[in-house]
Amino acid sequence: MQSDVKKDDAVEEVPVLAISGNLEINIANYVDNQLLKMDGTSYLNPNGDTFTVNRLKYYFTNITLKKSDGTSYKVPDSYFLIDESKPSSKILSLSGIPEGTYTGISFILGVDSARNTSGAQTGALDPGNDMFWTWSSGYIFFKLEGDSPQAISNNGNIAYHVEDINYRTIISER
Repeated sequence: MQSDVKKDDAVEEVPVLAISGNLEINIANYVDNQLLKMDGTSYLNPNGDTFTVNRLKYYFTNITLKKSDGTSYKVPDSYFLIDESKPSSKILSLSGIPEGTYTGISFILGVDSARNTSGAQTGALDPGNDMFWTWSSGYIFFKLEGDSPQAISNNGNIAYHVEDINYRTIISER
């Protein structure tokens, strides 16, 4: 069967290029209004106890960007481990972000239940990052360790580890 369309009459389809860009998120950790330092700087908790921080690590995951038109874009596979001792881990580089005006961001402080119960994984979720409970096959979502003269047990060492029952979705909009 022959077509009635001649080559000159055919419409050429031109692919539409989706415009996308990059986004860099810079993380800064604070204790009250002070930029966190792991150099022996003392901080005061609400009970009036002093403490220093020598380790801070946590998961920053499932990033969703809200557009000014009310739609949102969920960044695929956005799992980051923030480690205060590694400045490069506090710079999150996202690529392939669709063009638009963004007015908000949400993310999980922790690991979503699907990935948390999937066992040991790779990248930011690699058990070698010292954020995986080997005895219960789940992740430590937030880890703060340090010292306090008021901690009478464990030679003044303090440890605050948060697990899966406490993950939080953080939302920020302008």
